[in-house]
Amino acid sequence: VHQERADYHAIVVGAGTVLVDDPRLLCETPQLFPPVRVILDRAGRLLDYQDRFVFTDASAPTWLVTTNQAATKVDWPAHVTVKLLQNGDWPELLDYFKEAELQSLYVEGGPAVLTELFQAVPVNQLITYLDPQIIGDQGLAGAQFPAGTAFTHRTVTQLGDDIRIDERNDE
Repeated sequence: VHQERADYHAIVVGAGTVLVDDPRLLCETPQLFPPVRVILDRAGRLLDYQDRFVFTDASAPTWLVTTNQAATKVDWPAHVTVKLLQNGDWPELLDYFKEAELQSLYVEGGPAVLTELFQAVPVNQLITYLDPQIIGDQGLAGAQFPAGTAFTHRTVTQLGDDIRIDERNDE
């Protein structure tokens, strides 16, 4: 995961992932231009959690994408940019990313982020890692994909105890 992140312009997660995991969202090796850490937080759940790593670590830019006006009133560190959207749905997000010239997204989000993404727009690649240790959002189910979601190519790779499944569609 840490090596793959370097191949993308942005790493995207939801507020739930930041609250539960406090992720670093960095590449394995320092990058001259690290991917932007994009945090989707429509409701402003993270406004009282400014101590999270993505907000305190300035080694990569962090964009907080929200519909909550209160986020613009917070005194964020210089590496944190707040983007206020009208509704924060995926079509609006993708328009914003296009304007910002982000050409590739590595969406690491949890079940809510992935479910919304797959229901809103075509996805051309899905990479899944299976770990012998089952973890998750208090044991809740993963993302819900629309009926008929399928990919044309699948590669399965054993990585130590983990399994990486890379599914893609023809371009």
